[in-house]
Amino acid sequence: MATFVYAELAGLWIEAGGAGSQAGIAAAIAEAESGGVSTKINNTAYPNKPGYHPPSRGSLPEYSVGLWQINIYAHTQYTEAAMLDPLSNAAAAVSIRNARGSFSDWTTYTHNTYKKFLQKNFTPTIPTGGGQVGSSGSLSGSLSDAAVAPSGHSGWTDLRNSTNRHLPTQLARSQALRLAALRTLSTRSRVGR
Repeated sequence: MATFVYAELAGLWIEAGGAGSQAGIAAAIAEAESGGVSTKINNTAYPNKPGYHPPSRGSLPEYSVGLWQINIYAHTQYTEAAMLDPLSNAAAAVSIRNARGSFSDWTTYTHNTYKKFLQKNFTPTIPTGGGQVGSSGSLSGSLSDAAVAPSGHSGWTDLRNSTNRHLPTQLARSQALRLAALRTLSTRSRVGR
């Protein structure tokens, strides 16, 4: 079981492409949803799976997994295995939040229970690499010793997102041009023959 603290949750949010300005709220939601436990599962949908308990009166069934408790019963594009991975779970949370335009998919947000976990003037621990979870629950080999404030980090997030979006296209275009040039050179007759 891996348990993440507030700054690590905020760092995961940012590493997954979430806006730095939203990292504090996202971390508070994760703490309210899972207590920072990456293996937490809330199962009210599948009686044949471990941890099942019936949904409370008036509630819809759910199978919520991981730090941000991604409900894979409702969001079928995600798998349980993927949502048990902290960075994949954070990426799903970012995607769900961005698609909705708010954090309204999380009841801890709509009911304001996340606010008791919200920290003011915190500094997220920004991941710098692969994001492998160690036995202590923190990201081993991936959290930098230096931390960056969310407002100062948002430019880096924008740069990383832009690079990740445009670099593959530019590399493919460069490879196509290289192949075209090689074809052209191979079809030219040699001078002096």
